[in-house]
Amino acid sequence: MTAFCSGAVPGVASKTTAAGDGGATYDIAFAGAGLAALSLAVRLIGLPDPPRIILIDPRTEFPHDRTWCHWQLHQTPFDPAITHRWPQWTVRSSTVATTRRGVHTPYVRIPSGQFYKVATEKLSVAPQVTFLRGVSVDKIENHPDHTTLHLSGGQAISSAWTFDNRPPESSHAPWRQIFRGLELHSPEADLDSGTVTLMDFQSANSDGIRFFYVLPLDQKTALVEDTWVAPRGNDPRFSDEEILTYAHTHLASVPWQIRHREDGNLPMGFRPSAVNRKNRIIPWGTAGGAVRASSGYAFSRIQRASETMTHYWSQHRRPDPAVAHESQLLAWMDRVFLRVMERHPERVPEFFLRMFDRVPPEALVRFLESEPRPADILRVMRALPAAPFLASALP
Repeated sequence: MTAFCSGAVPGVASKTTAAGDGGATYDIAFAGAGLAALSLAVRLIGLPDPPRIILIDPRTEFPHDRTWCHWQLHQTPFDPAITHRWPQWTVRSSTVATTRRGVHTPYVRIPSGQFYKVATEKLSVAPQVTFLRGVSVDKIENHPDHTTLHLSGGQAISSAWTFDNRPPESSHAPWRQIFRGLELHSPEADLDSGTVTLMDFQSANSDGIRFFYVLPLDQKTALVEDTWVAPRGNDPRFSDEEILTYAHTHLASVPWQIRHREDGNLPMGFRPSAVNRKNRIIPWGTAGGAVRASSGYAFSRIQRASETMTHYWSQHRRPDPAVAHESQLLAWMDRVFLRVMERHPERVPEFFLRMFDRVPPEALVRFLESEPRPADILRVMRALPAAPFLASALP
């Protein structure tokens, strides 16, 4: 059975207790066991000849602490963790609203607790997997034929390759998506449970862009997030009272109960380091550029990167450091969007409303999920005002 351990593990300090690259104990180590690490590990253990894996994470428990949403273009091993599907979504400002429908591409919700449950159940039956909980990775050393991970308990682990999932400093990104979410419930509410409010814009200026995000979980319950897309150096403050006021004003004037609270801080525009095929330490997840710079979405991008990395491993018995990097065209488009947002923050609500109103839902979903066809990109470009984007196309 899998070794799901907490703290020190007997024998783990040895660097050469098994055969392999440089005599490494493991084929693959994951420094951090969040969404990206578990997504890849689950796929790797499904190979006919799976690698020896160790996952190391400072947490001792994996509770529901966040929510991942995406448009479901493809099946993944984590579809059993999906709790909600919405066929319709809305974007609005104080004066304009647009609602679109995508029956074949629903917007879906995966609570982190459900994701961790599905992932750990799959990993628990894999004899090639060791899971170290309650231990952090303090330092990773790169060697010509292996890596060495130095742990908080003083142990050292040797692995042929290391996927570094430790989050980068958010201050290194030019923008951050920062939010607080409350799961609210009221027996007196009567919500439209078939429509998600993706963005209800409240303000847009040099301090950042503020909007509310609403996931109706049923007619009586909703996850309401107060969200800022803020430039570097701006740290907006949140309060439960402001979220409750929004719910009273825009959802239902009823007594709301707080069932759950979650916070997030996502770097937007963070650029991973250049690919170095001699480096056996591979940035993964947020550190590898998984978060879409223009939107903050990451779940689908992580799943595609994990699929591609697993296929490459099955063919070459080594990872490909370039897998985590998105297409140069999309990366360039996102950089242009961030420049426009910096120069014209007050127009950001207009840009999103134009995209959602003028681009067919299927095409827009493919673009937002980083899988656009050439025609989808042209539709998005035509929907946006030319002048500010052309002016920002060059640095």
